Amino acid sequence: MIPIYAIINEKERNDFEKKYQIPYGYGLCEFFYDYDTACEFFDEEKIEYHESVVIEKVDSNGREIIYRK
Repeated sequence: MIPIYAIINEKERNDFEKKYQIPYGYGLCEFFYDYDTACEFFDEEKIEYHESVVIEKVDSNGREIIYRK
């Protein structure tokens, strides 16, 4: 599987999964196929991200947080 990089609110996702015991999903996330592009978007985006917003790598091995401001 080709890795996908998603910008996601980690706290919101964790709270949702604890409360409902189902996966949060990535429906409303920004997706990128290139790590550098994801980082550029994350750093240049005009919206101020909450400290719990991260870049997460999703591949056949699962998910892993790889960038945090």
